[in-house]
Amino acid sequence: MQEKRYDEITITDILDRADVGRSTFYAHYRDKDDLMLSGYGDIRAALAAEREHADPAGELLQPVLAVFGHVAEHRDVAREATRIDGTLPPAIMGELRELTEALLREHLRQHAAAGVDPLALEAATQFLTGALVSLLVWWTSHDLPYSAAQLDRTFRRLATQGIRRYLSSG
Repeated sequence: MQEKRYDEITITDILDRADVGRSTFYAHYRDKDDLMLSGYGDIRAALAAEREHADPAGELLQPVLAVFGHVAEHRDVAREATRIDGTLPPAIMGELRELTEALLREHLRQHAAAGVDPLALEAATQFLTGALVSLLVWWTSHDLPYSAAQLDRTFRRLATQGIRRYLSSG
């Protein structure tokens, strides 16, 4: 990805660079998206652990820091994936959305007022997921010098009061 846009990289390019045969590649991966997503296993595991161990009484949107932290650890890959046109390849974007959505949905469920409308909870989840993913792509595609902690504080300042009010209004 340092030499070509992701969508221009072919399986042959990957095979040549990795010095493996086509059958070896396909024994492990369906396609280049599958190869790319295989690197997200550690992020999936870390965010799943974050969901399981989140303190229900903890601060609203606190698990978002884990998302920023994991993207920060892999900023070089994200930067290369977004360097040409400021977007992520669809498979990566879908994975990022799915991971953050699951984390936010569970977290909001724990913080919502008793009896909150399921539609309100899902709307809040989708709103926050879209905003978070957009902020992550902006951060990586422009190679901005902000830390994960700075972005986390910014995101939570933008989102916390409105979401808290929305979910407590029943």
